Amino acid sequence: EFLQIDYNYLYNEIDKLNINTIDIRNIMELKDYYETDTHWRQEKLHKVIKEMSKTMNFNYQDIQYKENTYNEFYGVYYGESAINRKPESIIYLTNNDLDNLTVDYLENENLHTVYNLDNLTSLDSYEVYLDGASSFIEIYNDNSISNKELVIFRDSFGSSLTPLLT
Repeated sequence: EFLQIDYNYLYNEIDKLNINTIDIRNIMELKDYYETDTHWRQEKLHKVIKEMSKTMNFNYQDIQYKENTYNEFYGVYYGESAINRKPESIIYLTNNDLDNLTVDYLENENLHTVYNLDNLTSLDSYEVYLDGASSFIEIYNDNSISNKELVIFRDSFGSSLTPLLT
């Protein structure tokens, strides 16, 4: 028998905490994830943001992005595959709004963008999003139509989602 996480048990335990949750299990599909990696594809997250907007009280907008592709993505499971696979493509989304954000990193004073393109050629290309495991990041959007502030405690999945919430 293979080890696996019992997500229903996890969600039942979270329900006991009496907190608001956003359940995305029914909107995400296998094709929304990489074949050689545990992570989701940033270009597939519009439906997650749409679902979040219902609970978090913001207007969902179908925003246009430019898809930037790096074709040499080797996910964490690539080396464990028993077959010789071609690398996947990792896509990071940009537009004028994302390009004009002000980003401050605690550990990397020289980086001021939501994407660290140097990380595309590193051991973990997924760290292109918000410079990977950075402990504290502030993102300012001077073009925001809202005065709301969003505080995110993130993991690597949140790294690819966060820029799209700005």
